[in-house]
Amino acid sequence: SEVSDQGLLLVPQEQDGRARGRKWPGIVFCHGLCGPAKSYSDTLKRMCSWGFVIIANQQQEDCGVLDIRQPFASLGSVGKFRHASDSRIMAGNIEKNLHYLAMRSDVNPDALALMGHSMGGGVAVDVAAEVNSNQAGFVKAVIGIAPWNGAKPTPSSVVAEIGAPLLLF
Repeated sequence: SEVSDQGLLLVPQEQDGRARGRKWPGIVFCHGLCGPAKSYSDTLKRMCSWGFVIIANQQQEDCGVLDIRQPFASLGSVGKFRHASDSRIMAGNIEKNLHYLAMRSDVNPDALALMGHSMGGGVAVDVAAEVNSNQAGFVKAVIGIAPWNGAKPTPSSVVAEIGAPLLLF
């Protein structure tokens, strides 16, 4: 399902209905530059089936379309691309997603992780470092899939501040 102003939400389902009242670990998934969350849906569904509540950020998915043959028609796309590639905006969205998960009744707020691909992987590192420097141990793990080191701040400059397990692919 989709949650307004949050993203694509996946919640594990137990076949016998015992999930009522259960608290699952939560994962915020951060997409790559111009990569719609739905393009990762097979992977996210699989992870959810393993017992994770997942929110996949859907902000900044639209980069517009630049068309060299119609440069004036493409002018609006420049602003969309600039917005989509702003890692600080993505970081704010991801932090909002993280706190959304922590407040859900079906999520264990002591078992939250960030996972991201490319730009989202770099931003996941940045957000984990920022959040854990303010609330030690809030983010329990970070997974970066080909994390982009072009996010601001540069993920490699803050990675030591995460204070949680980090898995990089």
